[in-house]
Amino acid sequence: MTPLRIAFVSLDYPPDPKSTGIGTYTKLMARHLTERGHVIHVLTRGQKSYEQQGDLHLHRLGERPDIPLELGALEVARLAFSSAWSELAYRRRIARKLDSLVSTEGVQLVESSDAFADSYFYRPTRHPHIPFIIRLHTPFAVGELFDRNIPEPVRWGVRAVERRLILRASHVTIPSEGGKHLFRREMRLGNLALRTLSNPPPLITPEPKASSAEAASEVLFVGRVTRFKGVEVLTEAIPKVLNRHPETHFTFVGADAPQTGEFTSTMAMLRAQLPEFARDKVIFAGHVQREELDAYYARATVCVFPSLFEVFGYTCLEAMLHSKAIVGSANGGMADLLDDGRCGLLYEPPNADDLSNKILKLLGNAELRRNLGNEARRRATTHFSAQQVMTETLTFYRQAIQDCR
Repeated sequence: MTPLRIAFVSLDYPPDPKSTGIGTYTKLMARHLTERGHVIHVLTRGQKSYEQQGDLHLHRLGERPDIPLELGALEVARLAFSSAWSELAYRRRIARKLDSLVSTEGVQLVESSDAFADSYFYRPTRHPHIPFIIRLHTPFAVGELFDRNIPEPVRWGVRAVERRLILRASHVTIPSEGGKHLFRREMRLGNLALRTLSNPPPLITPEPKASSAEAASEVLFVGRVTRFKGVEVLTEAIPKVLNRHPETHFTFVGADAPQTGEFTSTMAMLRAQLPEFARDKVIFAGHVQREELDAYYARATVCVFPSLFEVFGYTCLEAMLHSKAIVGSANGGMADLLDDGRCGLLYEPPNADDLSNKILKLLGNAELRRNLGNEARRRATTHFSAQQVMTETLTFYRQAIQDCR
């Protein structure tokens, strides 16, 4: 078939220690699509630059401004105003670049993420023959329901902007069934058609390896260390697990996140919340490179992903490919990944007792861990295989192009 020319607008793009699941999704989509002969343009954050790698064209159009937390009120206000102006300018650059790519590079389809409405100033009505697809990863206004960082009136404003962007789309996709009801309700989407298309898998399927000696059980969390990812629930569960299995160690792998108030980072807050007897049983490894991450998965006894909400869960899929016994969140798309508990245990967030009980169940039953791990890998390599996911995605893209002709 004729190769497609596609532009993605992404919140971020690896390598970046603060990279989100949106960035991971975009990089994997770009790699899978270019390997199949398609031409991909990615518009994202970073120092202004252009880089070409074969059929991948990476356009970095500006850094996201950071506002330090320790500044006084007047300085924060000044920087906030400057940041808002910079954010508007960034979104205008996105719109101009998309117009240019459609007009001069023959881009046939534009896909943008929902969070923060980065493509807000792009006007799809100027190019009605070009599908404008919004991918519902998780709108920022929805994420704020689980990890409050801004006042409620500001969240309403962000929701209005994100909603307007979503309603402009010719097509809207979502990576799992798990988020549909919540997104419809909170973003007031009514009966808007939402097409479920799985996120693409990692490029390389790891060979599963046996975990290290049972005498030194290791519970692994992978993800950005934020409230949204359920790290406070896991921290509350840790002493309950250690009371029954004192030999267990817990490892948090992922970038830290800032906090306001008494603590300037989430890791610092979590360390303070741990009782004294548990602190030497917990390691905060921070952000690690891809090749290091595989080693953490390989030696884990149990993997835990306690997100308060998760529309997909890349780290959960990675653990499944490593044949790991998993405790995941029942709230959102992780339940889809784990086949409603048939290849991993699900806990009800934010119930720390439920989480600790599920971890203890796996630590105490090697046969259950082995069976769930084998089922997890089988599901990951079949239901979420690159061949299946990319075939469904490309069929959808081609149909969307036909719809707009």
